[in-house]
Amino acid sequence: MILSFVKHNVCIYMHGFHCRFHSTLTSYKMGRFQVYFILFLVASMTMIQLSTAGGEGSVPVEECPSACSVRCSATHHPGNCMDVCQDCCGKCLCVPSGTVGNKDECPCYRDMKTKYGTPKCP
Repeated sequence: MILSFVKHNVCIYMHGFHCRFHSTLTSYKMGRFQVYFILFLVASMTMIQLSTAGGEGSVPVEECPSACSVRCSATHHPGNCMDVCQDCCGKCLCVPSGTVGNKDECPCYRDMKTKYGTPKCP
């Protein structure tokens, strides 16, 4: 077995006049590429999850009552609030976080109006 170095190539073994080359630089670059690619995938999946968190379609219909109980926890009219909130949640599949405000998290919820043009969803 004969080892010889030619630039970034390492001759692994020599058989007759043929030398098998293995590029250490190429392996290093491929390893870095794979690490960066995996980091990119993880970052992409995280961004997708964050972008849909709290957005339309983020609350399954069966979770509307619990989401609305949080939303209506500070109101003086909890029964009415729960009824309207669950109706809005059933249509939009979204309930804004907190007890008031934050309606920009759910444009469908924010834009629903009563027949008088006032906001429908609490």
